[in-house]
Amino acid sequence: ADVKKGFSVSVYAKAQDNADKNHLGIVATRFQDNETGFRIKYRSFENADRFYVHIGKEGEYAEITKDSCLNRWCHYAFTYNPNGKVLMYLNGELVKEFKTEKNLILENEINLGHEISVNLDWFIGEITDVRIYEGVLSKKEINELSQKIK
Repeated sequence: ADVKKGFSVSVYAKAQDNADKNHLGIVATRFQDNETGFRIKYRSFENADRFYVHIGKEGEYAEITKDSCLNRWCHYAFTYNPNGKVLMYLNGELVKEFKTEKNLILENEINLGHEISVNLDWFIGEITDVRIYEGVLSKKEINELSQKIK
């Protein structure tokens, strides 16, 4: 993807084990100590779960209902605008907006189900329909993508 045009990421995942409360990396183009690329992860906590997006040096999370994506398909998506604006979507709904660096560098390597090099845990569950788009998808386009699996 040409980051000067922005990009969007869309993925379906069904987490099937939260017992370890570990970082369940869904899709990534970076490692833990790397400041380029992006990663999407799901993490379970005692009272709520979190959907994380890290892009470049910045990262944010949206708290989601406890176990709302455990043992059921969820659609995770985000858009990156070259001005640094990031929009995070869960199941077609905007859940968070944040700013990150401009002119982000993307890595060529994509990791599915394995988030970071120092964490040897793999995503426990299923991942399907991973897509990376050149350009910033609209809310309507994200919503349409989220309707494919329910």
